[in-house]
Amino acid sequence: MTRFIQTPRLAGAAAALAVALAAPALAADPQAPSGSPNLSATATVQPETGTPSQRNPLLADNGKVRVNKLVGTNVYNAKDEKLGDVDDVLVGADGQPDVILSADGKLVQVPWNQFQFGNAKLNAHNKVILPNATPQSLKQAPEFHYITGR
Repeated sequence: MTRFIQTPRLAGAAAALAVALAAPALAADPQAPSGSPNLSATATVQPETGTPSQRNPLLADNGKVRVNKLVGTNVYNAKDEKLGDVDDVLVGADGQPDVILSADGKLVQVPWNQFQFGNAKLNAHNKVILPNATPQSLKQAPEFHYITGR
């Protein structure tokens, strides 16, 4: 898949995500969008020793995820199987972010709260974990399109 990164678009997405993550509405348990894989997990930063940025370069020292570092990162499940990589992060009008995962040649939309951002050094250098997903569950998930009708 050819990817063109546009700095203004990425900066805008990062700013929108920062606002969305700071919103108190995210404290509630958001429901997954219709058709997204049911992988039932919550986005967490696993506590370890040292600062978050020392444990995982995706994290700032306050434990928040750096979106500009997230795009292109490999995603693994709890069994250490590579599932794909992060293609994009989208923030809806409701302020809820979704991760667009490139898996086995297709794009899949997964709610942010299903990801874990763990300790890269203790987790086989995995930076992003989708714990309950399998390659098969992502194959069966609906394909995401940035522009509907294509």
